Amino acid sequence: MNTIARILTGAALATVLAFSATQVQATTMTLLGDFCGGPAGGPSCVQLGDRYDVVGGGVVDPAGDKNNRYLTPGSDSGDPSKVISYNVISVVNDPTGAQTPITVSNLNGTFDFYWGSVDTYNEIEFFLGGVSAGAFTGTMVANAYTALYGITRTANSAGNFKFDQYVLFEGAFDSAVLRILPGAGSGIAFEVATVPEPSIVALLGLGLLGFGLIRIRNRRRV
Repeated sequence: MNTIARILTGAALATVLAFSATQVQATTMTLLGDFCGGPAGGPSCVQLGDRYDVVGGGVVDPAGDKNNRYLTPGSDSGDPSKVISYNVISVVNDPTGAQTPITVSNLNGTFDFYWGSVDTYNEIEFFLGGVSAGAFTGTMVANAYTALYGITRTANSAGNFKFDQYVLFEGAFDSAVLRILPGAGSGIAFEVATVPEPSIVALLGLGLLGFGLIRIRNRRRV
């Protein structure tokens, strides 16, 4: 799937899910494509700590796979070669630290990353001043993908939707926590990476202006 080509030909690309307690300042999630690094020649993806302030989780560096433990982002979309390193959250402590959720701080209302192997039990929750601003799950990403492309994404028995997605979040938040939802089985994970600089996201953001958006309200947690 060539997202850049779709933007240039004018297809509606932006699927946005929004949440807001006041419905004045919405936080949105935009699907930017099932690739890492953008157009040919763009930057490869690296672990979140190479760009953001990150605590928790495990790091796989250099990128690689371990059976029933973790899978390089991009593998489900057929191109893991542009991922140099990545972060993992898991129900098992492999790699070291993986059982701890990832907290990303000092955000200024934007956060983008490559969501590897989207799963039902993956969740990202946003905060502003320590107050929850709402959460997105892998199931919501899959539903947005279906609404955008008309291609149904159904999870297998392990909770895996079998696709990767680069996502951009914008809104009123200063931190985010990535975690595995309670009740998940053993040997499952949430793998993420990002581009080292936000240039590709800025480029895509310009291309997305003016396209139709699908917006769904999701109230914050109380």
